[in-house]
Amino acid sequence: MAFMISFIDARQPNCGIPNGPDLNFANHGNLCVTYPNCPFLLNCTTTIGVDIQTCQNMGVNILLSLGGAVGSYGFTSDSQASSFADTIWNMFFEGTNNNGIRPFGNSVLDGVDLDIEGGSYIGYGTFVSKLRGYMNASNKKEYIITSAPQCVYPDAYMGPGSGKALSVSPKSFSW
Repeated sequence: MAFMISFIDARQPNCGIPNGPDLNFANHGNLCVTYPNCPFLLNCTTTIGVDIQTCQNMGVNILLSLGGAVGSYGFTSDSQASSFADTIWNMFFEGTNNNGIRPFGNSVLDGVDLDIEGGSYIGYGTFVSKLRGYMNASNKKEYIITSAPQCVYPDAYMGPGSGKALSVSPKSFSW
């Protein structure tokens, strides 16, 4: 659906979401506006947000894709990954601690897809476990977590392997 190409961006420290993420909606972002003090975070409430609800009303699941072939993303610690899970839950799912920053307004996404193609494996197990904890505590819908591992097995970033998401939190993924 949309790509988050930077998880933690120090270029927007006064954003209301400390070091908020960067979003890339390709040409769909042309009709969006930025939040005050958040030059890399788009507000698409009246455009993409409305489209999300239309698709969901037709039974289509909408996922936020994290990562990709380009961008600067990843974690330096489990603590950073845990905080990022809070940010994602509050901005795109049922969370409310977001200082009014919800790129798709009241639309609640159906899950996330991890397309991790670079960096390190650090933190992804913690991120997935914490996000799955929020999702499992919800009684509003069944959420999805997917991953797009690379062809080489085991995947260098997602695993399985010591400390990697597919080993740390294997039951969190939707298979």
